[in-house]
Amino acid sequence: MFRMQRLTQVFQTAPEIKIDEKEPIVIMSDCHRGVGNWSDNFAHNQNIYKAALQYYYNKYFTYIELGDGDELWENSNYQDIKNQYKEIFQILEKFCNKNRMYVIYGNHDEIKKKIGMGKEFCNCPVYEGLILKEADYSIFLVHGHQGELFNDYLSGISKFLVKNFWRKLENFGMHDPTSPAQNNKAKKITENELIKWSSTHNQVIITGHTHRPMLPKPGEYKYINAGCCVHPYGITAIEIHDKSIFLVKWSLEINDKGVICVSRKVLVGPERLMGYF
Repeated sequence: MFRMQRLTQVFQTAPEIKIDEKEPIVIMSDCHRGVGNWSDNFAHNQNIYKAALQYYYNKYFTYIELGDGDELWENSNYQDIKNQYKEIFQILEKFCNKNRMYVIYGNHDEIKKKIGMGKEFCNCPVYEGLILKEADYSIFLVHGHQGELFNDYLSGISKFLVKNFWRKLENFGMHDPTSPAQNNKAKKITENELIKWSSTHNQVIITGHTHRPMLPKPGEYKYINAGCCVHPYGITAIEIHDKSIFLVKWSLEINDKGVICVSRKVLVGPERLMGYF
């Protein structure tokens, strides 16, 4: 009940962003950029992510970050994260300067609703939710933690526990049991509730939060998940272009010459976008 109410509240107050079907869009979630220490889950994928960002910038994509872009539960100083990933933030700023970037906050970077991306970052606004509005359809974008006890209503307590307790235990292989990304039971509950919300409101919704990428066939359900950028094998993203939607994976591959390179692979799609409406 709480999740349904919170999602509806965000949906009803979310700004609409008018989009053109000719403009390609990429949606990424849960980068959890840290400070390069042992608990920084983003560190091993930083070059893959940087290569993907550069690809999308060169191909004139609009970049949408779907929450938990930065790990601001474990790390108090946002500037430390920016200093660690200076080149990545330079690419992000290029998107921002071209008005091709939108940022949604999640539970781990909720503080951005107060501080944004930083004054030096071209004043890029940060939202709790957005609606992509095209002439024939709309897509609701939100991180997906809304309505959860420990990740929404008691997020302050969770932040304290992660920073002072679970972060240290993570180095010994233990995971935070309250996180849907690390608890399969919690993950399934979250997914089922998001599917229920999208069905009840007959509304396509794209989230992150669970870290599990998902692109159903048109007609199955209207819940889509961008996955995350901290998979052991690489990163996932949702692309929207050519009137279609794709789930893609970026990872390290060895080419025919035996050289390690960053590779983009379509996991699901293309699926006709209008088939979901």
